[in-house]
Amino acid sequence: MKTNPIAIIALALTALAIAACDNPPAPAPAPTQTPIPAVALIPTQTPAATATATLIPTQTPAATATATHTPTQTPTATATLTPTHTATATTTPTQTPTATPTPTFTATLMPTQTPTATATHTSTATLTPTYTPIPPFTALSAAANHTCGLRADGSVTCRGALDSPAPEERFTAITTSGSAHRYGDSPYPEGNYPDHACGLRADGSVHCWGPGAKSPPPDERFTTISAGADHVCGLLSNGVALCWGALIGQPPSYERFIALASGIEFSCGLRDDDWTICWGDSLYRPPRDEKLKSINANGGGAPCGLRENGSPVCWSDAFPQEMADERFTSISAGRFHACGLRPDGVPICWGGWGIDNHGETMPPADERFTTLSAADHHTCGLRPDGVILCWGSDEHRKSHPPLR
Repeated sequence: MKTNPIAIIALALTALAIAACDNPPAPAPAPTQTPIPAVALIPTQTPAATATATLIPTQTPAATATATHTPTQTPTATATLTPTHTATATTTPTQTPTATPTPTFTATLMPTQTPTATATHTSTATLTPTYTPIPPFTALSAAANHTCGLRADGSVTCRGALDSPAPEERFTAITTSGSAHRYGDSPYPEGNYPDHACGLRADGSVHCWGPGAKSPPPDERFTTISAGADHVCGLLSNGVALCWGALIGQPPSYERFIALASGIEFSCGLRDDDWTICWGDSLYRPPRDEKLKSINANGGGAPCGLRENGSPVCWSDAFPQEMADERFTSISAGRFHACGLRPDGVPICWGGWGIDNHGETMPPADERFTTLSAADHHTCGLRPDGVILCWGSDEHRKSHPPLR
């Protein structure tokens, strides 16, 4: 029998159809779906959603499910938040650069600046020793043609016609005189006595200088000294007076004194009972029945003194008694005028015979002094600040102001 090809094909198709009914084919696997939420994960999603979201196309469902459902993914999410705090912490170092004053301050204190400041200070220190303050004056003595001042350190500065410079010594007191004109007989030309000055050392010894200087007695120690026109007198510790220079006569050795005043060829001593005794030129006799608390002659003319109540008294026709109503704490008698110091430090000067040709009785206004010294034609005063001011004749620059 001849085989029909068409029938064979139909039988094959029939067999296949019957097999398909008995064993239906397995459904085709669904295509892999890419979850959209994977790119929109937010911390609020549940772990299940997170597991589904973390599936990526390259992973198989089984591997993805096993990895994403492990509990370790929750700390991973926590760890993801930690860098956020770290990022916040990283803002802290940004505050350090804001402390810009620190490098500025460090630059100011650079070591190179310290030597600069030290050099400046050293330079100033080296200049300081070049300025040595001059000690102020504590005492003064004016003579006819010069003025000398005693400083706080015991040194002496003189101004005027005193030819010899002051010695480089230290004294506790000074006295000056000379060049006072003597009317009548005089051992010197034109009756002028040479300028001289003396200083009293701390040990009581005396040193004199100047063209008219007279050497004191050797080995004697004095408590006070007073220079006249051509002589000097001093008090010993027992109150006895000794004089050297021109022979004016010696004081009585039995008398005891507490103060001296010397002038032109005479000297006077004040006893402790307030009586005054004079020796030498007989023109100068102390007033009778007058008790005095101080006396002064200042190397020139007639002596003056102060009574117990501070009123002045002068024992010579050279000085009128027009100042009897004044009260002074000290007095100084020059050659032709005298000056007294009031308790408030104001000086009052007056002259004899109407002589005031140089302004020696006209002290500067509004000045206060602690002591005065009147000479022939000028007067000097010591201010409380230790400065000496003079007024009157400035011949030989003896009163050239001020003497500092």
